[in-house]
Amino acid sequence: MAYNSYYLNIVVRLLLILLTMTGLAYLFANSERFFTLLFLALLAILQTILLFVYLNRTNRNLARFLLLLTQEDTSVVAWKGKVEKTFKGLHHSFLLLCQFFFTKKETYKKLYVSILRILSMSLLN
Repeated sequence: MAYNSYYLNIVVRLLLILLTMTGLAYLFANSERFFTLLFLALLAILQTILLFVYLNRTNRNLARFLLLLTQEDTSVVAWKGKVEKTFKGLHHSFLLLCQFFFTKKETYKKLYVSILRILSMSLLN
C-alpha cells in the first residue's frame, strides 16, 4: 500500500474508538459502575475529537504543501518532511507531475513561437 502510514493511523484510531464504545455498551448493560461508564464515555469523546484533530491537521498540511507546489515556492523542502511522514512518496510523485507539465508547457511554447514565426513570415510576404 503506497500511503500506509495514514491508513494505518486511521484504522488504529477507529479500532480504539470501537473498543471503547463496545466496553461502554457492555458496562452500561451489565453493571452499575457509574464512574467507569463516565470515564469510558469521556474517553470515547476524547478519541473522536483527537481523530478529527488528526484529520484536520493532515488535511491542512497537505493543502499547504500543494499550495506551495503550485506557487513554486522554495519552502516546499521544509514541508516535505511533514507530508512525507504521513504520505510516503507523495512529494516525489508531485515533483514528477510538475516536471511533466513543465516539459509539456515548454513544448507548447516552442510550438506557439514557431507558429507565430511562420504566420509573421507569411503575412510579410
